[in-house]
Amino acid sequence: MTRYVPLQRSVHNKAGYTPSINMKYAAMMTTVPLLREELSHVIQHMSIAFQKRSNAHDNTESFELVGLQSLKPNENLFVLPDGRWLGGYKPAFYRAYPFSLEADKDSTQLQLCVEESAVKFELAQDDLAFFKDETNLSDHMMNFVKFLEKALNGRKSTLSLMSALQQANLITPWSITYSEEEEDGATVEKALNGLYHIDIKALANLTPEMAAKLNKTGALEIAYAQVFSEPRCKGLSTLQKVHKDLQQHQNSIEKEPDLDEIFGEKDEFFSF
Repeated sequence: MTRYVPLQRSVHNKAGYTPSINMKYAAMMTTVPLLREELSHVIQHMSIAFQKRSNAHDNTESFELVGLQSLKPNENLFVLPDGRWLGGYKPAFYRAYPFSLEADKDSTQLQLCVEESAVKFELAQDDLAFFKDETNLSDHMMNFVKFLEKALNGRKSTLSLMSALQQANLITPWSITYSEEEEDGATVEKALNGLYHIDIKALANLTPEMAAKLNKTGALEIAYAQVFSEPRCKGLSTLQKVHKDLQQHQNSIEKEPDLDEIFGEKDEFFSF
């Protein structure tokens, strides 16, 4: 289980971490949180959806923008068995790992936190230190903090736009089914629950005033991006087969599968 701890000079002054592209920590993430700013990159390879999130401070629920990484629970088809990321663009949520900005106990200010298992107290040559001296973060960490601050602001903005879509009654449950082969060879139809998408009829029937309002804030951009991304779900079935083939070959692969081929990007719009 992922556990983030505050980065403290008294504890981590001589510590650091190993930069890694290994994504095994995300291998069971069916969805990944997204920011509005990265949608144009994400929808090239991934369907996007909405997912409910609980707000602990007031016991309410709101919607979160997410990328769909599998049709089955507890599975991430964009992570290869050896931990490599299968995709050109890596969402900001993953690029932030193993760091996070979390509210302190009093919820009055943010603390820079690190995933506990990533901390190394004896650094190797290629490891990066958290601090450059007794009081200051290293230059690398300072840049990381700036990235986390931008991502946090982007998340707040995205959640606000999700609220606007919800208030406009554009979000509706998304029924997604998939086939799964049982041990006896029988194929069973199952459902992936808990996801939502745009009600295309409600979108078409928006009043001019509401459409203009959503367009001005950027919420309408998210609505159409979600609708246009849905066909990407078809590629997940192909990725499922890729993973099955890899398991049959002892989880090893020399060359990553071609996403352009999997998602149909090599098709020409004009052919003669």
